[in-house]
Amino acid sequence: MAMYYTDEFPRQNDSEHTKRTTLVRNPFVRRDRPWRVLGLIKALVGLVLVPLRLVFCFLLVVFVWFLVRILSLGVNKKDLAYHPLVGFRRACISFLIRRGARLLLLLVGFVWINEENRTVVPPDCIVVSNHVSFYDILYFLSAFAPPFVAKQGVKDIPFVGFIAEMMECIFVDRENRTSPSATSLIALRLEKIDKLNVSFSSWMAPSALVMFPEGTTSNGDTLLRFHTGPFVQKRPIQPVVLQYSFGDADPAFVGLTFFHFLRILSEPYYKLRVNFLHRYVPSEQERADGRLFAENVRRRMATVLNCEPVDLSYRDRVGRKLSRCGLEFISLHATIAGTSE
Repeated sequence: MAMYYTDEFPRQNDSEHTKRTTLVRNPFVRRDRPWRVLGLIKALVGLVLVPLRLVFCFLLVVFVWFLVRILSLGVNKKDLAYHPLVGFRRACISFLIRRGARLLLLLVGFVWINEENRTVVPPDCIVVSNHVSFYDILYFLSAFAPPFVAKQGVKDIPFVGFIAEMMECIFVDRENRTSPSATSLIALRLEKIDKLNVSFSSWMAPSALVMFPEGTTSNGDTLLRFHTGPFVQKRPIQPVVLQYSFGDADPAFVGLTFFHFLRILSEPYYKLRVNFLHRYVPSEQERADGRLFAENVRRRMATVLNCEPVDLSYRDRVGRKLSRCGLEFISLHATIAGTSE
């Protein structure tokens, strides 16, 4: 059953924006626990655990690639993202990717995944989520094997690139200024979806597109400024909130070094909580103003995360070196959404 916007989360108008200068928690700083005896034991066990995990993950990816390759014989990969597969072949490929991704999550320690209010998302909607880790992508693959917006270079990754193409991902060439923008490519896919002669509730229908509007990862303590790409499409939005629980190693992909990566893989297990919020159908005002639409969805997600959204982005992360500076708090002078009293 589709669920829509309720007055539980009042909508925000432009007049509610105010200018502030304040201190906020650095969303790009790592939250690893200081070294302790248990952490040292995990590191020692990791000398055996990490190689095993990497080997089994690689073998699993190759196995899934092989089966998907067989199922895709005769399929023209060109512009597949804009002419989605439907029918039995598409259902089989989706099943393989979902099961493979869930096994990958299990191999890296995600034994428990708590899903709240999960619902079927029709392909003419867009799923938006906060972005914490590479594990976010694995979760969505395990849930419904959706397409993503990815860099053109992903196509060239052995095994993964082919699977991404068969998932109908949208590839964007950011270095070529003459290439179509992500916004126009998303619009083209949605236009083709609307013309499909298949029930959106069918298990053979294509999956909804998943996007991370923050444009980069954070440590999950807040929500960064949203890009308007998913919101200028004027489509219903399915917000999803991801929250991780961990022992010693923060799974967030921020301030990541090779050492941190090994420490993450040494962690015996993680817990993931996934909350599917009520589907958000834009008002006429939001359909005309993609920025307002994005801010209202972000504010709603921040309420569930119990955090204050901040006006920071990937440019701040790189320009101010916020992943490397080690500061827990940083100064912020920006437009911050006001809240209803």
